Amino acid sequence: MDTNLEETILRACKNEVDYSSRFEDKIISIQKSAEEYFKTVIDINNDMNYSASNRLIFYMDRNSKLLEDTTNFTKENRWLNADHIVEVLISSLGDFYWSRVTGKKKILRFTLKKNATRTDGFSTSVLQNKTRIDEFIERLGFQTIPDPLLWKTVPEIKTDLEGKPATVFDIIFSEI
Repeated sequence: MDTNLEETILRACKNEVDYSSRFEDKIISIQKSAEEYFKTVIDINNDMNYSASNRLIFYMDRNSKLLEDTTNFTKENRWLNADHIVEVLISSLGDFYWSRVTGKKKILRFTLKKNATRTDGFSTSVLQNKTRIDEFIERLGFQTIPDPLLWKTVPEIKTDLEGKPATVFDIIFSEI
């Protein structure tokens, strides 16, 4: 693993969460650029309670295609009608992102999520869409954190809720 990357990430772990309108504007700019590029509708989850990041949410239909921006679905309808969702977490602590694909299976009134970090069980077209989204985010100057480092414990920083040593993921993407 690149020790320079690890040092950069561990330094970012000491940054303060950015709740400013500047960060919000940055996320909106990414959303608009991505909507234009992919010709789709992307939602933002900007609830930063217990989070150091905002989420961009991409929706795929049953044919594993990104929902076109011509659909007149509300946010709730996009969620209900999507077969797969790609969530991209953009950190306010540095130019880092993490993404996952979620498969949905409707049973009665419940929606079950398939583990998003594994690729087994997802079609090639779903994974290709996730790759295209990742490549787009990387072209904007963001980088993903490799798994071994993402789950590394940072002993000097504790989680607020459980008082346990926090992982890089806890710090960079979810406020501890």
